[in-house]
Amino acid sequence: MMRLFVLICLCFLRSVAVNGQQSYAVSLISSDLKVRAGAVVRNEELTIEVKSFNQVDYRYRRVVTILNSSADAEAKIAVWYNKTRNIKSIKANIYNEFGLPVGKISEKNFRDESAARN
Repeated sequence: MMRLFVLICLCFLRSVAVNGQQSYAVSLISSDLKVRAGAVVRNEELTIEVKSFNQVDYRYRRVVTILNSSADAEAKIAVWYNKTRNIKSIKANIYNEFGLPVGKISEKNFRDESAARN
């Protein structure tokens, strides 16, 4: 069985400029972390910038390496919003097991779904 190695770099709520891109090659993950793991969270950042009383910007970035199909759910992106909290931008980048970019998911590829059940 061929193992699927996919790295999804999630950046949403605003574009985050990355200076000196980190390498996300699977070979750089410690073998101790890969034992019995379906996915490894490589990076997770939340930046909150208070611009004024009525304006707060959230920037969230998450990098997850999916090691096998048992962790496919880790690749799912869910962003909650309401009348007072809106989404300015959302995107995802997909990398192969060597850390090289192989695809992008733009805002138009995301679905807007209701959080309420019918």
